[in-house]
Amino acid sequence: MQLRTKLYAITASIFFAGGIGTVSIVAQSGCSDDDTTPACIPKPEECNGLDDDCDGQTDEGGSTGLRRSCQTACGSGYEYCNDGVWEDCDAPKVNTEICDGKDNDCNGQTDETCDCVAGETRPCGTNVGVCAQGLQTCVNGVWAEACEGGVQPAADDSACNGEDDDCDGDVDEDCSCTPSDNQPCGSDEGECAKGTQTCLAGGHWGDCTGQTEPATEICDGKDNDCDGDTDNNLTGDTYEQNEVCDHVRDLGIINEGASEVSFPATLYPETDVDWYKIHTEEATHSCHLFDDQCYFYSIFTVELPDDLQPTDVLITIYADDDGQCGGDQQTFKSDENLANEWTGNTWGVALQWTGTCGLDDSWDFFVKIEYVQSVRSCKQYTMTYQMVYTEEACE
Repeated sequence: MQLRTKLYAITASIFFAGGIGTVSIVAQSGCSDDDTTPACIPKPEECNGLDDDCDGQTDEGGSTGLRRSCQTACGSGYEYCNDGVWEDCDAPKVNTEICDGKDNDCNGQTDETCDCVAGETRPCGTNVGVCAQGLQTCVNGVWAEACEGGVQPAADDSACNGEDDDCDGDVDEDCSCTPSDNQPCGSDEGECAKGTQTCLAGGHWGDCTGQTEPATEICDGKDNDCDGDTDNNLTGDTYEQNEVCDHVRDLGIINEGASEVSFPATLYPETDVDWYKIHTEEATHSCHLFDDQCYFYSIFTVELPDDLQPTDVLITIYADDDGQCGGDQQTFKSDENLANEWTGNTWGVALQWTGTCGLDDSWDFFVKIEYVQSVRSCKQYTMTYQMVYTEEACE
């Protein structure tokens, strides 16, 4: 059986203010014209992807579209239906709080994460010493590093001007002196003499002027290098190898009747020992073979410097007939009772021997000079030697 659309005429009586009128309403049944498709029953459009109001459009809402109210923490707006889904709420958005003087996250607080409010200022710096406070400005919620308009501290107090330039509460603490001040400088030890230093601008001492500076030590009884010791650290004599007999200093041959020979040397430092060798050479004599020849003499003198006493040194002479250091020798010492004497600081000895005509009557003499007291002298001593022959009757 086919369903057909039937129209029913309904007459209704309506009471108006001026009387009673009649309105005719035509209603359509729930079936389509072909009696096979159910009829669309209009209802308010909803956001469901369907044509609820049977107007051939889906989820429409007029010129503004199908919409409804929406809310954020920052205010109200509308969201719109799109293919059955509510979206695109245009209410004010909640933003991350930035330092701009606004409540960006709409939590009722303004710039709560910022150190300061943009454009705000605060005092900076110090009023200590020569400094003066300036102003610091807030930029984007952060205090700017620059302190504008103040007097900032200097790096230090090296200007030495009587003021606290580095504003630390202390005046001129980086200065070693006050400009124009003077102080003694150098040393007055030994031969040295102090000078004067003047404090220069910047608080540091200038050069020492007018002083007598240390000099190279020389042997003069003075402390030339100003180290507190006199005549110290000097070089020894020019033949320091002669400290032992095996390294004796050979002074060569002294011929009979020749002029005396003198030479200076030093007994320095205090551990120094001087060894010398002298060969005396007999001259040709007119004599009877194998007769005695009287007398041959070797004369030695040693003059000490003025800062030594005879008891400070020992002078030993070894007489030897074979030219060898050591062996069978005759020994003569300055501290023995010989035919010698000290005259002031000079010691002299004449060593006598008898020769034989026709034989070699030459002798070698070894001289040793050494300290026997805890003294020292850098001054020179002088040794003199000579060989003579005196023809006289032999005893």
